[in-house]
Amino acid sequence: MNLYRLAIPFLCFLLFGLFLSPANAAERIALVVGVGAYQNLTALKNPPNDARLIAKTLRAVNFRVLEIYDPKRQSLLSIIGDFRDAIKKSGKNAIGLFYYAGHGVQFDGRNFMVPVDARFGARTQAEEDSVSIDWVMGAFRDANTKTNLVILDACRNNPFAETRSVAKGLAPMDAPSGTLISYATAPGSLAADGIGDNSPFTSALAATVANYALPVERAFKQVRILVEKSTNGAQTPWEASSLTSEFYFVNPEDGTPEAELTFWKSVQENPSQTLLKIYMARYPTGHFVSLAQQYLDDATVNSKETGTTKSWLAGEFGRYVGTVTNNVRPNPDQVETVLTSRNGQLSGEYQIEEPDGIARGVLSGFRSTGEHQGVFRWRDTYGAGTLEVEFSSTLASFKGTWAPDGHPDSGGKWAGGR
Repeated sequence: MNLYRLAIPFLCFLLFGLFLSPANAAERIALVVGVGAYQNLTALKNPPNDARLIAKTLRAVNFRVLEIYDPKRQSLLSIIGDFRDAIKKSGKNAIGLFYYAGHGVQFDGRNFMVPVDARFGARTQAEEDSVSIDWVMGAFRDANTKTNLVILDACRNNPFAETRSVAKGLAPMDAPSGTLISYATAPGSLAADGIGDNSPFTSALAATVANYALPVERAFKQVRILVEKSTNGAQTPWEASSLTSEFYFVNPEDGTPEAELTFWKSVQENPSQTLLKIYMARYPTGHFVSLAQQYLDDATVNSKETGTTKSWLAGEFGRYVGTVTNNVRPNPDQVETVLTSRNGQLSGEYQIEEPDGIARGVLSGFRSTGEHQGVFRWRDTYGAGTLEVEFSSTLASFKGTWAPDGHPDSGGKWAGGR
């Protein structure tokens, strides 16, 4: 099961070393802006929270982050200049990313960010008080970077409610060569600020950035799926892309994650010492190394005919069918979990029926924390974390909570019964 696909909003961690090594990785530089404490306009609660979440998440996937919160117009222009200098210094192979959360507005088809000190007034004053996205595009153009990402969670409403000739939402923009522009919602539409600490768009974005070994276009498709689901179809993120090179927030390491999983599945069908050692040699930092080592350790114990005291863990558990829930999707996903016990050690596999298909993974490293309680490690092609479970006294059912690595306050619930 791809538990990270379910985990929204939250995350920041290093994903099993699935990053390019510093020696051959293009430098990643981001500018993150969050504006909410407006002095003269309708205040927004979430944008600074959204920006902090994105800044933290981007650092976890090897971005160097410049960030600013509630800037005045001049401060915003200044840090855009610093951002331009930073990406220019890093060379044309650098990855540049700009994220903005706050009020956004369009004038004559041009999109503007609204600084904290913007005033009410005539159309000309509103335009003078705002900062055009063109400044950011100009920074990328000056730096001549090969891959640029512009992410705008800035379509919440028209902050200049009394200013005429201001269209709703943001206007569509052409993406210059090598650039992807992501909007929280479709052009001309409004996005939700969110009832929690983060907007639906940024919640989905943060989870996707940290948790998906996917090409960036597919990653933003996943953001769209999650946002549509969490808003019951009221909000649909939108992108314009002219990327000319492939980019991953989290880079597959040795071939594709799917290739490793396929090989591992063949090993699990007959986990001989030979196959296990071949797997560990081929994928020394692979997703399932710890489980492979557990199989080898078990085989060593058995070969020495070491007696094992039976406990509530002993025996074959069987197949559990249940649900996995999270705090983004309104409906639970169906999960099927197969658990076995060898020498008092639980392990297993699982698969989840998600909106975009079946996701599979493994459970391992079980640690008992009580007579009918314990903690699993879960792992799949996208990530890893913990699953704390409580079994019924008859072992006929279990329930528990899961969380991704580094984010114990996020995740969801997992339940199953025979």
